[in-house]
Amino acid sequence: MDRFKDYLVTNDNQFGFKKGVRCSFAIQTVRNIVDSYINGGSTANLCATDLSKAFDKVNHSALFLKLIKRCVPNKLLNRLCL
Repeated sequence: MDRFKDYLVTNDNQFGFKKGVRCSFAIQTVRNIVDSYINGGSTANLCATDLSKAFDKVNHSALFLKLIKRCVPNKLLNRLCL
């Protein structure tokens, strides 16, 4: 993993599939944002979307082409295929 760390970066807004980050962190973040809007006199409307099946519908060929265009090493691509 150390060899490929430059290709495995994440965003601070990502909570899933990230070492040391739990669901409670995501819940607390949403709660803080909602509280700040309410304390500022605004309303907050929330919408939740279940994306659990999203990865089942990904065009894997297109995904790998995008990774190749980003110069992801073949050794990492081979690991993803396993």
